[in-house]
Amino acid sequence: MCLGKIVSGKIDTITFEPISGFPFTNRPLQLNYDFQYMPYDPTDSVNVSVLLSNWNSSDSKRDTIAYGANYYNGMAHQWISGSTYLNYFSNAIPDSAIIVISSSSKVPKEGSYIYIDNLQFDGVANDIGEQKPPNYIIYPNPTSDILNIDIAEHLLFTTTILNSFGQPIYSHQAIGNFQIGTTTFPAGIYFLQVKSQNRFTTEKFIKQ
Repeated sequence: MCLGKIVSGKIDTITFEPISGFPFTNRPLQLNYDFQYMPYDPTDSVNVSVLLSNWNSSDSKRDTIAYGANYYNGMAHQWISGSTYLNYFSNAIPDSAIIVISSSSKVPKEGSYIYIDNLQFDGVANDIGEQKPPNYIIYPNPTSDILNIDIAEHLLFTTTILNSFGQPIYSHQAIGNFQIGTTTFPAGIYFLQVKSQNRFTTEKFIKQ
């Protein structure tokens, strides 16, 4: 553990970024866990992130197969259940998994804490080319103030917006069409994830 981080592998003691994880060759949908947490103040957050990768011998580097991160604000003094869902970028089989548990955001703050237990991967993700994505459209793209999400299927979907660092900044559950106000979002590139059961897809949009 270093500066409020627990890493399932090795960590760079200068940058405090994870270097390597543990051998892992599955393609799970999510990481489940039980936890308690309390950030020191409202500007701080605890987080649980997962990275699946494999070694690319041709390029002599590691390729990212999937990534997921959940950030939690506020507090939970009793044990509750949480999940970090994985977004897949490749059909390849990973050879390594890294789990990072952090009691603070980028700048560690004394007094923030997270207790976590019963970590376990769950589900099996389909290949990207084989899974049927949700039937929806988003517009306008680019957008300046409103993003419309029109979903053709009468199912409960969870919609999550991630910033360019892969950090979730908005989440919403709905059946059917809805709008997201983007006025307060800084200009830049964002990713919209739409999930229902084991069906999910990610689409990029631009905030002007």
